[in-house]
Parts: sequence; C-alpha cells; structure tokens
Amino acid sequence: NRFFRETITQNTLPTFFIHGTGDRFVPMTMFEENLAATQGIKKGLIVAKAPHLSSSVYEPENYYSSIFEFLEENCPAVKTISD
Repeated sequence: NRFFRETITQNTLPTFFIHGTGDRFVPMTMFEENLAATQGIKKGLIVAKAPHLSSSVYEPENYYSSIFEFLEENCPAVKTISD
C-alpha cells in the first residue's frame, strides 16, 4: 500500500514489528522494508514457522516477553502487570 509506505517513513514513535516466517500473506521483505523505513525507535521479532497473525501461538513466551520488554524500555507511561 503506497499510502502506508509513505507515512511509515514519517513515523517517529516507538514501533515493534512482529513477523512469522510461515506468513504467506505478508512477505518477509515487507517486514524488513517497514522496519528499515520507520524513523522512531524500532525493534523486530521474527517467529520461526508462524503463519500470519499466529506468532503468539507459536512462541507465546517469547512473543509476550518481547512486547513487554519493548514497552517498558520505550514507552515509560505504559504499565505492565509486573508493576
């Protein structure tokens, strides 16, 4: 989507990207391009063999701990359950 690609280059907010290598809907190249394009603090998580929208099922502990860690480090106003 051209609109998304144009706007993501203007993003300066912290962004966490998640991609499963078994995703047949969103190609890995799109994950890589979006990660590179955003201007804010960014981090990516790649989950082996996970299809589209299934990363939390394939690696739930890694999925959630990675998200909470990113939020704690980059979004100080966000409180997690551990607080």
